[in-house]
This record gives sequence, C-alpha cells and structure tokens, in this order.
Amino acid sequence: MPGRVLAPLLLALAPLPAQEAGATGLPELVAALERAVDSGAPAAQQATLVLRIGLLGGDAAAERLAELAVGLEQGWLARRAVAALAACDSPRTPSLLRDLAKRESAPEARDQALRAIAAGGPDDLEWLKKRWSREDDDRARRLILQLLMDREAPGLARLVVAAAQDDDPLVRAQGLRGIGQLRLYRQLPLVRRELGDGNAGVRLAAVDALGQLGGREAFIELVKAATDARFAGLQSAVTRGLNAADEPEEVQVLVHALGTRDEILAERLLEAIAAASHHEPETCGKALLRALAHPSERVRAAAVKGLVAARTQGAAEALARRLDHRNLTTRADALWGLARLGGIPAAKERLILHLARHQDGTLRKHATTALRWFGSDEALRAAGQNLGDEEWRVAGAAVSTLLSLRRPEALAWLIDAGEPRRDRLRSDIAETLELLTGQAYGANFPVWRRWLADQPADLRLPDPELARLLLERARAARANPEQRTATYHGIPVPRGPVVFVLDVSGSMAARRSDPKETDLRHFARAIEQVLNSLPESQLFDLVLFGSEVRVWRELPQPASPENVADAVRLLAQTPAAGGTNLYDALELALALEGAQTVFLLTDGQPTAGQRIAPGDVLLGIEHRNRDRGVRIHTIAAGSVAADFLQRLAESNDGMAVDLRQAGGR
Repeated sequence: MPGRVLAPLLLALAPLPAQEAGATGLPELVAALERAVDSGAPAAQQATLVLRIGLLGGDAAAERLAELAVGLEQGWLARRAVAALAACDSPRTPSLLRDLAKRESAPEARDQALRAIAAGGPDDLEWLKKRWSREDDDRARRLILQLLMDREAPGLARLVVAAAQDDDPLVRAQGLRGIGQLRLYRQLPLVRRELGDGNAGVRLAAVDALGQLGGREAFIELVKAATDARFAGLQSAVTRGLNAADEPEEVQVLVHALGTRDEILAERLLEAIAAASHHEPETCGKALLRALAHPSERVRAAAVKGLVAARTQGAAEALARRLDHRNLTTRADALWGLARLGGIPAAKERLILHLARHQDGTLRKHATTALRWFGSDEALRAAGQNLGDEEWRVAGAAVSTLLSLRRPEALAWLIDAGEPRRDRLRSDIAETLELLTGQAYGANFPVWRRWLADQPADLRLPDPELARLLLERARAARANPEQRTATYHGIPVPRGPVVFVLDVSGSMAARRSDPKETDLRHFARAIEQVLNSLPESQLFDLVLFGSEVRVWRELPQPASPENVADAVRLLAQTPAAGGTNLYDALELALALEGAQTVFLLTDGQPTAGQRIAPGDVLLGIEHRNRDRGVRIHTIAAGSVAADFLQRLAESNDGMAVDLRQAGGR
C-alpha cells in the first residue's frame, strides 16, 4: 500500500526524538502524536507518527485513525490519517472509509476517503456510484464523478447523463465531459442544448464533448459554435474540436463551411483541414488549393500554411504562381511555402533571385532560404551576398542555404562574414564551417583563414555524413581554444539575445532522487549555472509559465552580476503551480525584441492557454516564428511527450534533448 512505501521515507526525512522513536504500541504512538501536535513539531514528524499507527494494523488502530481523521484540526494531517487508514491491515478499514466518506462535517477527511475508495475494486466503485445519487453536497458529488470517470468505471452512462442535467453548473460540466468521454452519441441533443447554457464552464464542456463525440452532426454544431459571438472565450475548445476531424463526413462539414465570409472561421477551418489531410488527402488538398484564390489575405495565408503542413500534391506549382501576386504578404507566404516544400519550377529561379534582393526583409529572408533548392552559380552567389545583409534573419537564411548547397566557394565568404559578428550568427557560421569541412576550429576565424589558404585550388568538400564523422574525430583530438563553454543541458548557448523559457507548473513540484529538491529547484539551478557562465555582454531574458506566463524583463538584458542575481531571485521566489501554458510562453518569448535563440524546458504536454493540442501548438509557433528565424531548442523532462518537443525543435531549426533518456529524471 502507498502508506507502507511512504513511511520509511518520512522517517528518513524527519527523525523522531528518542522517546518517540521507541514508541511501538498504539497508546504510546497516539500519545506521541498528541504531544507532537500540541508542541508544533515539524509536519513530517507528525505525518510519520500517523503512518506508524496505520502500519500497526488491526481494528483498534483503524478505529483510532478514523477518529483522528475527524478530530484533527489540521486538514493536511486529517488527510494523512485517512491515507494511513487506507493502508491499515484491518477488516474494519472498508466500512470506516465509507463512514468517513459520508461525513459532511469533515470535508478534508471525506474527500481523502472518497479517493481511497476509488482506488479499490469493483465493489468500491459500485458503492461510489450509489453514493453519488444519495450525496447532497455538490462538491462531493463532483469529486465522486471525477474519480469514477478517471477509473473508467463500468456502467457510467446513466450517471453522466443525469449529471449533465444537474442543477449545479460544475456537475453539469462534468457530466457533459463524461458524455464525450464515453462517446454517448445518442446524447447529442442534450449536448447541443447545453451550448446555450448561461454558464461559460458548461458551454466549454459542451464544446469539448462535441469534439469527442465526432460525427457529422457534432461537427455542424462545432462550426456554429465557432461563429457564435457568445463563444468568444471558447475558441480554443472549438479549435481543438475542429482539429480532431478524421472521418470523411467530418471533413466534408469543414470543407462545406469554407464558404463562410468570416475570415477568422475560415482560418480555423483551413487549419483543421490541414490536420485532417493525412486521413483524407484528396478532399483536403483540393480545398486548400482552392483557398489560395480567396479574396482575404488572412485566409490565403492559412491556405499556404495548410498546404505546407499537408504536403499537398501540386502545392509547389500553385505557390509558384503566387510569387508575383500583387499582395506583398501573399508573395511572402508563397515564398515561405516553397522554401519549405521545394519542387520549385526551374523557370521561377530568376524571379526568386530578384526577390532575394527585395527591399522587404521578409521577402529577402524567404527567397534566400528558397535558393537552397537551386544548384546554379547565381543562386550560390546570391546567398553569399546576403551573408552581409543588415538584417540578421536574412544573413541567417544565407548561412543555412550555403550549408545546403555545400560548395567550397562559400568557405571564404563565411569566414569573412563570421569574424566581425558578435551575435548568434557568429556561432552559426562557425558550426556551418565545421559541418562543411569536418574541421573543428569553432569560432577561431584566423585559424580557419590559415587552413583555407593551405587547401588546393580544386578543394572538394566531404559529403555530410563523412564531414560529421571527421568533425567528431577532430573534436576529440583537439582542444578548441575558442570552444563555447556555456551550455544548457548539453546545448551550446550562442551569442546574441537568448531567452530561457521554464515550466513552473504544478507538476514541477515533484521530488527528485534527493527528497529535499523539487524538479523546479533542480532546473532553476541549471539556469543559474548557465547565467553565471555567460559573458557580461550576452543579452538574456527569462519567461516562466504555469497557467499564467511571466517575463523577467520586457527587453533582454546584459548578463551582468546584478542582472544575473536578480533573475536568480525570481527563480528562487517562483513556486510550482498551475497548468502548462506552453504556447503562450513561447509566443511571448518570440515577441521579445531582438530574441535570436530560445531554450524551452518543460515536463508536460500543454494543458492551458490559447492552444493546447500539440499539433495546434506546432502550427501556431511555426507561423509566429517563420518570419523571425528564432532558433528554438527544447529540453524534455518528466512525463512530457518527447516526440512533440522533438518536432517543435526541428520545425524551428533547433536541437532537442530528452533528459529522461539522458538520466536527467
């Protein structure tokens, strides 16, 4: 039982005074507990005594714990008494727990008793179902229903339908979610009716239920909900539901609804259609291509985003035809899509070369990235020229393109461009030189220049795999005098403004192998270490997120001792609490002026914020970042879905680290 596992840990955390440690009988332990409570002994010592009573076993210990659960004034200790009762080996334990579960006068003990009963067998679950119908306290009814749903107890259909029609709005919301969870399709009329409920939480639950139920009728209701002004605060739930489409009849509803004049709705529909494209590629692909001709710039942008996500056949040709569109934003959207997809018609190379010199920085950036799909000398020279662009995002695109083209002519250009830089591109160029040549000179550009001067005129670059192998050997054999010493979970911290985004949600309060340290303190200390290793000229910022998002400074600041100390104080004063609002945190980090690199550490999937579904987060961040060029590195800890963070890093030109595989958890 959990109590038997936990007791030795508590004993280790809070050693008892000698006279209490020697207490072994029930009267002695009860007396010791009374003295500990009266004297205000440490909480862990009090909890240890309670658990030791439970470990005695027998009817007398069980009955005494039930009395303590009701009589103790401290709610937390009453809960511990119930937990100890649940672990107590006594025939009286089940009936005592059920008695406590009925005690309205002791809510803390009652709630803990309900949880203990829910962890039991089929008979316990049946008792809870009957108790729900007899319970008068709405709070207890909500807890019972949630516990039954969490256990996926059999025979819940009638109960959740009754709950969905309850007078208490929170009970109604739980019932509606139960209808969705159990996929009770016949209850769609009930869910539809609750869409008009006066309580926002009930409406939100009804929208979630529609997405879980699925089917043509449910999706028609979701589209209506998306257009209803009353649902302004529920759009995240509507988006989640629409993006769950995976059946032909559901996709047809989305495609038909594209005839709307509501631009925001059309944008959401196209995102959902792109998400459904791997289920219905032909239907979705045709809808996305048609949307490219929409009169709205916003809808056309959503169509481009959808075509890239869906990898629709014929997308490259359709986007290429928009490269001379009269709308500047649409041209940039088309360029971005082509840079991602490739397959650009050869006849468009001349136009893309021209756009790589356009006065608009966004067009220059995406055109420079698109040049990687051409192998001509003109494309190579255009990328080389943009290494000196006044906008770092354009110069960064040039570095990436030259790495893709892998031509020896680019080496001298990269060396000349990298030496004077003092931002992230200095590190990027050094890394590109290493990946092109297999040499490990880092950012020591004078050495690169001497090395290049010693090479033959007909120098040939190794293929990517051979270059990586040579680079690993060279790094092992030589100490790089300018090797970057600042790393965060093994990822080098480049020059230029860096933003550390840290999850401070409630799950980060979990204890590590050292029981005195939480995950939050452990990972905050890792940030403190890297901040202390940064040069004072390095700009940095912090974004902390639970359910809410908090930024340290409105602008990245130099890593001076004073600023580092202030940031460390913020980390030390921040408790672990709330959900996981990952999307809003990244959105804020990307909006910080001058940000070039983001490090994201989280231990869970998104549960709060504008976007929650992993696919929605990926699409949203990719859209936010596509014109900025910020590199996003991800660090997975705890129970997080590491594949989601891997995709997030890859789609934003970053690295992903899984600390669970590396022994970091």
